[in-house]
Amino acid sequence: MTFANRIRVPSLHVGLPTAMELYPDNMHSKRRATDSGIRLLPPQMADREWKLYIRELVRYQWLEELATFEELDVILREKSQRNPAVCSRIFELAQTIAIETGKRRLTADFIAKVADTRFTMLRPLIEAIKANNAEMVAKHSAALKAAEGEV
Repeated sequence: MTFANRIRVPSLHVGLPTAMELYPDNMHSKRRATDSGIRLLPPQMADREWKLYIRELVRYQWLEELATFEELDVILREKSQRNPAVCSRIFELAQTIAIETGKRRLTADFIAKVADTRFTMLRPLIEAIKANNAEMVAKHSAALKAAEGEV
C-alpha cells in the first residue's frame, strides 16, 4: 500500500489464492486492496482464451517439426487443465528434452510422457483443477509455492 500511495497510480495485485492471507487484518488495507474490486482468476483459461494462448505458444517452438495444432491442443489441455503456467512449463521442458535427446519432432505422445514423468509434483494440483475443487487448488498451490522456496 505504501508503494501505491507514493506512485499514485492504480496497482494490480496478482498472486495465488493464498495471497489473500497476506493482507493485514485492518479495514484500511482491505479497502485499498479492493478499490477496483477483487477478481480472482480461475486456475483454468476459458476455452476461447485457451485456443488463442495455444496459437501463440506454438510460435515459440524450437524443433524442426511440431505436432499439429489439434494434437497439441488436446494433450496440453489434458496435462495442464488449461492452466497457462503449467502448460508453458510442460511445453518448454518437452522441447528441451527433445533437443537434448536428438529428436527432430515434438509429438503429443512425447509431451504426455514428459508431463507424466517430470511433473508428478503437480499431479494433485492438476487433479484439483480438473475436479473444480477450489479448496484443494488453494491447498496444493500453497504447497507447491512452499516447495519452490525450498529448492
